[in-house]
Amino acid sequence: MQYYPIVVRLFYSITLVAISCVLLSGCNSEDSETPTSQNNSTGTAGQSGTNGRNGTDGADCFDAPGTTDRNSDGQLGVADCIGPTGPQGPQGPQGMQGAMGLPGPAGDSGNTFKLLAKGQNHTRVAEHTFLPGNGAVQTWLNNTTAYNSLDQHIDIIQSAWPSVEPTEIILVAKNHQQVFCAGGSSTNNGNTPADFNRVAGTTSLSYCTDSRMRPGTSGEPVAVNGGHSGARNFWIRLKINGNAMMECLSQTDQNRDIGTSSGMTGVSGYWGTTCHYVKGAAGAADWYGNLTSITVQEVSRTAVSSWEWEIYYR
Repeated sequence: MQYYPIVVRLFYSITLVAISCVLLSGCNSEDSETPTSQNNSTGTAGQSGTNGRNGTDGADCFDAPGTTDRNSDGQLGVADCIGPTGPQGPQGPQGMQGAMGLPGPAGDSGNTFKLLAKGQNHTRVAEHTFLPGNGAVQTWLNNTTAYNSLDQHIDIIQSAWPSVEPTEIILVAKNHQQVFCAGGSSTNNGNTPADFNRVAGTTSLSYCTDSRMRPGTSGEPVAVNGGHSGARNFWIRLKINGNAMMECLSQTDQNRDIGTSSGMTGVSGYWGTTCHYVKGAAGAADWYGNLTSITVQEVSRTAVSSWEWEIYYR
């Protein structure tokens, strides 16, 4: 009976130590601690960004008491886990390759023709100019007494200016009311383009070849304006870099220098015309150097005429 107080005191001491271990979690060394469901929670993933970012801290995720900074955040007793890195963000928009001298989109640098502009116009005498950049087309309409008409209407659809320098340009032209010339010389068998004078408000006749039928084996064109003399009063053409294009040859025309009256005749209701222009050395091609402007000139000398045209490049 005299050992009873000792046993009781020993029992109470063991009990207090056990309770302390539970409350303070100090009975295991810090390095071998088994995480609980709270301090093992996972942080949420970061938002999508250019390179991703660390996620936000998980809830109830803390450093255990002690001297070890488990997550190297420089603090003890605060968040002890970091969420996974966020996913890679989407790629940003493509930069200005043209301004940097780099290749542009596949439509410009590839082998496919791309639309630059198109028009559906009911005019007497008009001029439409396209310039680098995304500005609107510059249109001039002759509204003098000689050419004014309330029936005139202009409808232009403009695509993007080439982002890389093209080497080919095509004009596809139709007239829904009259026979017409595409290009052509100022006089029969001449070697200068038909006159288009904005200052004076005047235009001249345009002489052009009849069609793309080529008799014989030498590739010579048929007679000038054969059977379609009315085409001289209605004509359309391109100006490239300010220079009027007198020729209108297709990609299949064998001879690129047919001499005189080298425009081409189109017939309303039957066929239009296709004019193919190429870039090269000065004096040996339709234009040389960088493309700085493209202009469409529409001329109807005796009545309002209905034009439909498209400009392509590659």
